[in-house]
Amino acid sequence: MTNQLFNAILRDADFTKNVNHATLIKTAKLKETELCNKCTENGVALLKMKELEKEFENLNGSLKDFDGQEERLKEKNEESSKDIGNLGEQVESEKLKTEEAYRRNNKIETMFDEAKIRLATKENSKLEEALGEWSSKGKEKKMEYRSSVAVKWKDWEERHM
Repeated sequence: MTNQLFNAILRDADFTKNVNHATLIKTAKLKETELCNKCTENGVALLKMKELEKEFENLNGSLKDFDGQEERLKEKNEESSKDIGNLGEQVESEKLKTEEAYRRNNKIETMFDEAKIRLATKENSKLEEALGEWSSKGKEKKMEYRSSVAVKWKDWEERHM
């Protein structure tokens, strides 16, 4: 008990009776103290401030969580950007490889066509030489040879063209 309350009990006590302190304290009626308006307003304001402080602490915790999420999202976005950059480089590399393969295939086709032309020219010159040898022989043999050469030439063209 506070001294003020104890003094109030002593004032109100009847000292004619033989009473000890413990009995006085037990039997004394406490007066209800009335608070002034200023004290009440300050108390209410203090309670509101404590509630606001708790809300601010909760918000601060939420903001920290949000900041953590934001950092994780930034990291994921950076990783995604790197992955996109790597994929772009791979696409460019594949395009270059495809273009190079296309040019190489065209070159091979051109070389193959040139080889076919050279081969046909050689075979044609061989045929002309062979025809020249046969021209000295009889007309019948010459005609037979020409027809067999023509058939062979057609067969060769069908196979190679």
